[in-house]
Order: sequence, then C-alpha cells, then structure tokens
Amino acid sequence: MKWVGPIISSGVYFYQKRNYGLSLADLEDLKRVRNVVVVLGNDDRTYLDSQGLINLSTDKYQLQSFKKLNYGRVGVAPMSELVMPFLAKAADIDINSIERTPIKL
Repeated sequence: MKWVGPIISSGVYFYQKRNYGLSLADLEDLKRVRNVVVVLGNDDRTYLDSQGLINLSTDKYQLQSFKKLNYGRVGVAPMSELVMPFLAKAADIDINSIERTPIKL
C-alpha cells in the first residue's frame, strides 16, 4: 500500500487547568508561569531550556504530569492533542477541566 500523505497529525500544545487564570499567548509567556512540567527524557525539556525557561520540572510519566496539572500543582504541561483525551480517561479526570493554550511546540 502506498500512502499519498500523512494519515494523521497531532500538535503538541501547552495545557493548563481551566480557570487557572493564566493568560498565555507564546513561549515567552511561559517564563512567568510558576512551574512548567515536562516528561523526563522528552525533547521538550531540551527545547524549552534552549528558549531560556528556568521554571521547568520533570516527571517520569506523562500521566503523572497530567494529574499534577489537574490538581493545580503545576501551571502548564505540553501534551499531544491526540494523547490528552486518553490521559484524561486514564486519570479519571473530566477532560473539560483542562484547556489547551494557543502555545504550540
């Protein structure tokens, strides 16, 4: 079988808890967020370090980061827009309690 183009695409966006109160528009805005959590070993950390973010923390698993986001223990977390609903289901968290910011990696 020969594919003509991509079958599916997914962007990685930063997510925050709904009504968390952060007004975010670009990567520069992330510098004023209390805590940005990334998954250990992901390229997100390297890229964000290169952009001058010093407010980064790491988790071993993305599900753990998602739970911290939901409980307000971190400000934002990058996630694939396709993976996010599955994380919400796995964590038994209402997907509507988390919102996507306009910031895309």
